[in-house]
Amino acid sequence: MQGTKKLLIDHYNCYNKIKHEVLQLATTRNTNYGHWKSYSLLAMARNTNYGSLKVATCCGCTGSGVTGMAPVSPTGMPSGDFDMSTVPGDLQSINGHTVRVFNGVVKSDQDKCDYRFLTLENGLQALLISEPGLDKASAALDVHVGNFYDPEDIPGLAHFLEHLLFMGTRKYPDENEYGKYLSAHGGHSNAFTAQEHTNYFFDVVSDHLEGALDRFAQFFISPLFNPSGTERELLAVDSEHKKNVLNDHWRIAQLEKTLSSHSHPYSHFGTGSLKTLKEGPESRGIDIRSVLIEFYGKHYSSNLMKLVVFGKNPLDELQNMVVEKFSAVGNRNFALREWPGMPLDERHFGKLINVRTVKEMRSMHVSWQLPDMKKYKLEKPGHYFSHLLGHEGHGSILALLKAQGWATHLSAGADADSRGYTFFEVAIELSSSGLDHVEDIVKLIFQYLQLLRNSGPQKAIFEETKRLEEIEFRFMEKGQPSSFASRTSGNMQSYAPELILKGPRVSMKYDEGLLSTMLNHIRGDNFRIILATPSPLDAEKVQQEKWYKTEYTVEPLSEELMKFTQSPTTNPDLVLPIPNEFIPDALNAKMAAALIPTMKPTLIADDGQYRLWHKQDDVFEMPKGCFQFVVLTPATYSSPENFVRTYLFIELLRDSMNELLYEAEMAGLHFDIGQTTDGIYLAFCGYDQKLPLLLKEVMNRVMQYKTNPARFAAIKDKYARWLKSVIHDNPYGLIAYYLNGLQLEYNWWYWEKEAALPLITADSIDAFAAEIFSRANIEGLCHGNYRAEEALGIFTDLRKILSGTKALPELETANVRVISLEPRQDIIFSPGPIPNSNSAIEFYLQIGPVGSLRLRTLTILFAQIFHEPFFDLLRTKEQLGYIVRHQAREKGNSIGLRFLVQSERDPVYLDNRIEVFLSNTVEYLTSMDVDEYSTHVRALIDRLTAKKRRMTDETQVYWMQIIGHQYEFERASVDADYLKNHTKEDLLAFIRTHVLRDAPERRKLSIQLWSDTLADKRVVAYSELAPKVQLFEEPSKLTKAVGLFPLTYSVDDIGKEAVMGA
Repeated sequence: MQGTKKLLIDHYNCYNKIKHEVLQLATTRNTNYGHWKSYSLLAMARNTNYGSLKVATCCGCTGSGVTGMAPVSPTGMPSGDFDMSTVPGDLQSINGHTVRVFNGVVKSDQDKCDYRFLTLENGLQALLISEPGLDKASAALDVHVGNFYDPEDIPGLAHFLEHLLFMGTRKYPDENEYGKYLSAHGGHSNAFTAQEHTNYFFDVVSDHLEGALDRFAQFFISPLFNPSGTERELLAVDSEHKKNVLNDHWRIAQLEKTLSSHSHPYSHFGTGSLKTLKEGPESRGIDIRSVLIEFYGKHYSSNLMKLVVFGKNPLDELQNMVVEKFSAVGNRNFALREWPGMPLDERHFGKLINVRTVKEMRSMHVSWQLPDMKKYKLEKPGHYFSHLLGHEGHGSILALLKAQGWATHLSAGADADSRGYTFFEVAIELSSSGLDHVEDIVKLIFQYLQLLRNSGPQKAIFEETKRLEEIEFRFMEKGQPSSFASRTSGNMQSYAPELILKGPRVSMKYDEGLLSTMLNHIRGDNFRIILATPSPLDAEKVQQEKWYKTEYTVEPLSEELMKFTQSPTTNPDLVLPIPNEFIPDALNAKMAAALIPTMKPTLIADDGQYRLWHKQDDVFEMPKGCFQFVVLTPATYSSPENFVRTYLFIELLRDSMNELLYEAEMAGLHFDIGQTTDGIYLAFCGYDQKLPLLLKEVMNRVMQYKTNPARFAAIKDKYARWLKSVIHDNPYGLIAYYLNGLQLEYNWWYWEKEAALPLITADSIDAFAAEIFSRANIEGLCHGNYRAEEALGIFTDLRKILSGTKALPELETANVRVISLEPRQDIIFSPGPIPNSNSAIEFYLQIGPVGSLRLRTLTILFAQIFHEPFFDLLRTKEQLGYIVRHQAREKGNSIGLRFLVQSERDPVYLDNRIEVFLSNTVEYLTSMDVDEYSTHVRALIDRLTAKKRRMTDETQVYWMQIIGHQYEFERASVDADYLKNHTKEDLLAFIRTHVLRDAPERRKLSIQLWSDTLADKRVVAYSELAPKVQLFEEPSKLTKAVGLFPLTYSVDDIGKEAVMGA
């Protein structure tokens, strides 16, 4: 797959393999997975370090939280002269300030936002975005300074600056003022430090944008760098580093940097640690806070800052806000630094770097160092070659590798983070046999490069990719405002004002000569290979990387291979891509946006076996649709063996259709398939014209599927390696896995699947696939640019394909139930020590049935009010760990409160600190004045009633209700209406009844993962706790000790309670 899109997907697959375990639990509504994933992806893809991130309540909004940032001199910076004649726009005087105003930003025909580009007299540039009716406003500021600017002897200083910037300002001296304000108004904030950029962003309920923007601006005008926060944030940076120490992707990324020229800042250790930011400087008599302030004064200047403000206000109002609040940011007229040379030289090329990984993985990275190609912004030659080398269709590199049984996955792309050089990389996930053919794989890559040279640049291929990019730009959905603002502020550093939106997304100029030039730089004398496996390395050659202690060896590539790369042979099985049949040419919405949109889908087909829900889009006016359905059958989850068979069938099916699905993906058509506890779901989303074509083709292949023994062996081996790696996941990810499984009546654990896997044969997959579709019921949803009769037509085609499937009796379609804890039950689950220096706790309070309108609304209101104080106490003040999160959590028919901490402290200590926090919630709430309380309630109501930003977001709301068999499509508005009529006394009564340690209806499950470094302490701690709590080390024993919720519920009337399941 090509470029950035594929790299993000790859990072997602690598970072969160546990997702397929989560998706099988279909009734789970874990908004935390989406947020954790998305921020971590961005950080890894851009070689960035993130500040603190607090995660959402179950309503899907991230929490507020101080996120690190970068400091300003406490006295501000003097303003310098900025030459405004160098920027486009008309000069205007606004509130006594001279501003250059430009209204020529290119946007798509479908974009209903208004845009304006400003250049302030201090050189700061801002993009204003006005969208009437916007629920969540946002802002982002990108500073063209990152960890490349770190002093050689203080690695991580730019990242530490990002953390400490928010510790109070002269105007708002309370170091938690920003976080409290955002939290009270339904917002969140975050930041990241990249190689040449530091990016800060927030979102907030739109009516409170100005207050948030004023607090935000002050960090760049007069921050205090509160000395009391210095030590705490040093610990936070160190904790952030430690959570990544055993992450193979961080380890490999740093090794690539370490094995580069130390005279180039690419070699820096960007995260920093106590060793680099405290112990080292102190040993040399250096005060780190003073150095930090000096660093800010040397590198932060308004002329290097790009700001995006995205709100519902008219442009003139946004303009006045920005001019008023950001004109005081000091300007030193700094020029961008240039870095001499490149990260690699001839010493680094022609090398094979063997890396020993923590997890069971086999990856191979072939990377070339090229001259800086990022400056060719209109031509984007990197996109062209990413598309070709990363292609997965017939005759591609990946197609031939899979045919040989050497690989399971491939991506290609050019990095886009720093100036002065470009790395182009082909990354391959190897099979076991692929390890024996590393040089053959390299030869195949060079044979494809030779094909490209012999064929020359292909304008038709360029034009096809350009057409796809233009379609995507035309119908671009912005998604969450904070993410869009953050991304756009970074793009402002690279693109002219008129191309801020279109430039990053569309290749606008075909340059045959430039393509030939770039291809000539992807050659045999400027590349190296990283081979990552868990295999032990040669003890006599092994070395250890400085920061992550990664074991590695370096050896020259064979002379025979190097000779081959200089003059590769041709390979007749390699061919260029053919035209894509899935590209749409009918791109018209069939219904205009309604003043009062339809709030829920309608059941348009139901014969007892087949049910179809439908809603024609009347909101987004996009030529897109989604058609998804679940095949309800008990066979897929009835035993560990059948779970494994289902998983392998899905992966083999996806693998067998890879060439087809890749072409569809490139044309904006997306297919997904996965497991639930009651069957298999299939989803088709994208441009509506060709979606039925993809559905028919896929479903015909599903019904005709036959297992390829060679592919079965490769995918079975891949799954076995993943199962072995589960225990090595980050503690906070592993503990979420346990919470998911422990809440179910029964769950097949990774060790049970590992035991079942050797019993599964290729022949059994075909028989099992036939069994799945022999008896099943089907329930689906069609949402988007389809009329009801069109939806029924697609459904009819599906029924014809599944004509041999007989109906299941209703009793056989029963789902897995969720556990129900008893009042005053206090359970600890601890499966044994884990191989990590960090421990973790998942402190879960099960509140009751989600069908209780009172309980579920008070649960999410509790999380709205207390997630920020929880983070502030345990993360900011007590520094228990970098990962500190609180949110409401819904699971099946139950709802509860979760409190997560990953720390070097032991879980019993963490449990006690959470209890202390909870014991103070009544006092905290009682002392809260009416206005502050009302603000929190209003923020939650605003979040519940906020319009969805993308059609797929609305689809997901409906689909989760369908797949969870609840059908409460208007639940958010019902909850919002209920919240309007409750009182603070209602929440206080809720806390006294369900939350406090002695509460009569409290139900507690504390999942505790102990670091193996604390194994002895664990034994002592639990021997002391034994008489007071129920302690379980085996999941099956825990589930036998609790009750179960009913399978389904009906929403009760206000004031009535649903009954806890028996």
